[in-house]
This record gives sequence, C-alpha cells and structure tokens, in this order.
Amino acid sequence: MANTQRKPRLEALLLACALPVLGVSLVRGGEPAPGRTLRYKLTWTSSTTFVLQNMKQESLASTSIVYAREERPSGVAVSIEDMHVRSTANGKVTFDVRMGKDGLWAPGPDGALQKAPPEQLGPVEKDLLQNGFGMPFLWLETDATGKELSRKVSESEAAKLFLENGMDANCTLFHAPFDAALKTWKTPVTYKMSGGGKAVGEFGYTLQETEKGESNVEVEGQLKAAEIDVGDPNTSARNFVFTGKGKQAFDTQRGHWTRGQIKGPLSMDFIANGQKAFTMEGTLEFNLELLP
Repeated sequence: MANTQRKPRLEALLLACALPVLGVSLVRGGEPAPGRTLRYKLTWTSSTTFVLQNMKQESLASTSIVYAREERPSGVAVSIEDMHVRSTANGKVTFDVRMGKDGLWAPGPDGALQKAPPEQLGPVEKDLLQNGFGMPFLWLETDATGKELSRKVSESEAAKLFLENGMDANCTLFHAPFDAALKTWKTPVTYKMSGGGKAVGEFGYTLQETEKGESNVEVEGQLKAAEIDVGDPNTSARNFVFTGKGKQAFDTQRGHWTRGQIKGPLSMDFIANGQKAFTMEGTLEFNLELLP
C-alpha cells in the first residue's frame, strides 16, 4: 500500500476547477432544518498532448466527485461525499486515488485500488474522513431562479482544504440560474486552479425546447488567463484558453438541473526560466448526472 501520510498526495487529490467568483464569509452553524437533498455525480476529463525534447507526450486526467445539495429555505447547503482522481502519462497510470466517507483507497501491489488501513492515514486525511466528506462546507443563498446572492463557508480545517483547492467550484459548475421567461442569459465563470491561478470568462445559455416538464438548454463560452501560477518560481503557464460548448437539462416541475455536458478545446503555453518550453493542447470535458 502506498504511503498515504504525505500531504502532497492530498493536495494532488484536491484538484481545482471552474467556479463563479463571489464574496466569502464565515458561518458556525445554526442553519434551518434540512429539506430535499439532491445528489449529483460530476466527472471532468482532460486529454492533452505536448512535445518535450522532441518526444510527444500524452496525458489523460479524470476526476469524479459525488456531491449533495440540501435545499434550505433561502438556498442550499453543499457537501462532498466522494471523489476519485486518476491520471495516465503515455498510457501508464501515474495517479489513482479515491477518497470518501468510507475511507481512502490507493493502488496496492497489483495496481488495483485497496482500502488504506486507518493506521496508515495521517492527521489531515483522518480529519477529512471524519469532518470533511459528507459534512456541509458551503451554504449558498439564492433567489427564485437559483441565482447565487451570497455564500458562507465552514470554518473547519477540512472545509478549508476543500475551499483552498477550489472544490466548491465542482458543486456549482452546472447550477446556473434558470428563468423560464428568458430565451437566453449569461453567467460569469472563473476557472480556478490550486496554485491560485484562474481563467475568467462567461457561459451563455440558450433555451431550446421544453417537453414533458424538461427544458433543454445549449451552453457555450470561453475562459482565458494571461498567466497561471503552477507552484514553481521558474515555471508558469501562459495564454490559457478553454472554449466549451454543450447542453444541460432542467426539470421545470421539480426545479433543478438533471444532467449536462460541456466540452471543448484547451490550450496553454508552459514557460521555463523565461523561455517557452512547449504548448499543451487537447480537450476538457465535464459531465453531470443526477443520482437516484
């Protein structure tokens, strides 16, 4: 069993992704009584290639999370239940870890995921299992259309890890406001990365048709960043561009999103010691499904 006590393993697990930029404040609890809870599974996958030292490199990275949105009188309380991160380089697995309420799973000697014994977990991992997964870490105040008005976050150490790595983004990416009276609308979006970098832009939504209580919506937008901090003083990423297009479905009878897909090309330049090292190109795809 791989050593699970090192913090870099956890930081690699908590990958950042798209999130709307909003103000943040702190809350200690005292929320209204629980209401309906909706559980979603979100998977996002990047497939990229680049040439380094005259050799073509291929990378595939996939992250899946299960999260819950518990409806409250003024909005929703959000919690993360499970996440699984897997990556390959030139076809070889370089990272494969799943973590959730039931424990931490990492590759064993045969490469298959095995549950890590409690004694192999460090204090950070134990705190995440006990006080992170399955516990609300984000409270969103919304209006009647689902538009976010404000947000509050938990003060727990586990929640801070989720927030510092942009994990709240995963639970808001497909939950844009929906107003049946509008044919088109736009929402500002920021793609935030763990090093503090971000790409900004907006997604546009176009209502297509509504049949049997379900509205189909086309989504399209572009996110850009002039420069991104990758955590190395001698290396940076520049000219980040993601152009996404896809569809989402909204249940007009029950008032919530049910599924979605956004996919498009991704590119950025990597700079090492002031010189362009290579350009990374590929695709980035997000898929959402409502769980039973």
